[in-house]
Amino acid sequence: MRIGTSELIVVVIVALLVLGPEKLPFYAKKLGRSLNAIKSYTNDFTKEINENVIEPVSKIKEPIENATKPLSSLTEELKAPFKETKHAVENMGQSGTDKIKESGSLENVS
Repeated sequence: MRIGTSELIVVVIVALLVLGPEKLPFYAKKLGRSLNAIKSYTNDFTKEINENVIEPVSKIKEPIENATKPLSSLTEELKAPFKETKHAVENMGQSGTDKIKESGSLENVS
């Protein structure tokens, strides 16, 4: 959620009316310190998540990827003969069909 300039001006005016000009600087400083503390806590939490979750997962992921790379190439090697066979089967009847089309009938094909 983002606060725009107009919303911020409204908040400052309401705070000025509620707290008064004497107490506003005190509470503004207090609010600033609280926001800095929250920011510090979230930065620390993010750092902990990175160190304890993301980095170990990436360390585990790398050996798994290295182990599966040969399987990927093996899969491609196994698929190649099937592709060739499929292509041969698809093209099997085309030469006879082409001869029939050229001669105009089945009797004229030798």
